[in-house]
Formats: sequence, structure tokens, C-alpha cells
Amino acid sequence: MKKIILLLLLCPCLMLNAQTANERQARRIFNQTYDMVFGEKGSKLSYSVNIIRLYKTAGTILMKGKKSVFEEDRFVGYTDEKNYYKVDKKKKLVEIYDANSPSRDKYASKVKFNLDEFEYHIAAEGDNYVITLDQKKGGKGTVKHAKAYIDKKTRYPVKVRVKVLFFWITVDINSFHYGITDESVFEFPAKKYAAFKMVDQRGKK
Repeated sequence: MKKIILLLLLCPCLMLNAQTANERQARRIFNQTYDMVFGEKGSKLSYSVNIIRLYKTAGTILMKGKKSVFEEDRFVGYTDEKNYYKVDKKKKLVEIYDANSPSRDKYASKVKFNLDEFEYHIAAEGDNYVITLDQKKGGKGTVKHAKAYIDKKTRYPVKVRVKVLFFWITVDINSFHYGITDESVFEFPAKKYAAFKMVDQRGKK
């Protein structure tokens, strides 16, 4: 799910030439949140994902640069700079993928976007800012609209919604923590899953 959460929360190359004061503010605040979530210091958060009625899950994820680890009731995933280890605790199975393989997650593979294809706007809603991304006419990505809910005081992410084709993906976020010092948490614990079946999917389409 890291790819889904990455899509919903980050904006890695925001341009600085916004045309309106509203858009400049939207991008500035979005960048602040992005830096806390995906910056050099890393972050940890709990999430619950709802893809209309097709798919629901919840778990915890830690991220720092290209490294990440998530854990849900059934699945655990470890990503380093080269490999992604997907652990199925029920089947006692570990599948190994290339870190950037689209085959690693059937839902995330449907999420395609180009950040330059969106217009950015901001509004206030209670204790949060709501940053809206609308795909420009002619945009080719599968993501048409997105909304990021960000706490006004802390700039922590609260919720993100994206529209992919004709359905919405909603991610609720809580227990956000900024900063990770122990990077050993991202290392795949091979000994822990020594009794599991290992299937190498690297290099496969």
C-alpha cells in the first residue's frame, strides 16, 4: 500500500510559478506536510484505506526516503532501495519484487498521475486546510481529482482522497510521528520468516 499512500500524501516536485496567491499558499503548505512525511527525517503513521466497497484495510507505515515498512493484520511489507518483500502471514508466504515493480500491488498499479497535470487550490474547513488538486484538461493520468486534509496548527496530514477513473480512494491518517532515527526497522527480518515459503518475482512482468 505504500504506493497508494505515497500518491495520496506527497507532492515531490511542486513548481514555484503558481499563478495565484491561493495556489502559492496551497503549494507552500503542501510542501511543508510533504517534507514532514517523506523528508530526510522520516515519519510514522497509522492509516485506514477505503476504496469505495471494493477494498478496505488498515495498518501502520514507516517511511524514510525510498525505504518503508508497513504492517496490517494479514500483510507486512518491507521496501529498500532495490527490493520489496511482501509477507502474507496467513499463507506463510514471502514474495520478493523489484522495488518499483507495478506487479507488487494490483490497486496501486491502477494509480497513474503527473503532478504537472493538476491545478492546486486551498480552503479552510474547521481545524484543517483542504488542498484540492484538479486535473487540467487533456491530462492523461488515471487520477482526476485529489483532496489533502492538513491540520492548520501542526501541518500534519489528516486525510487524503483521490479519484481514480470513476471511484474514490480515501485514506484516514492518525498517530502521525515525525522523525525516525532507528533505520534498522526497514531491514527485512529473514530469520523471522525463515519457515515461510519464498517466491522470487523479480524480473517478471
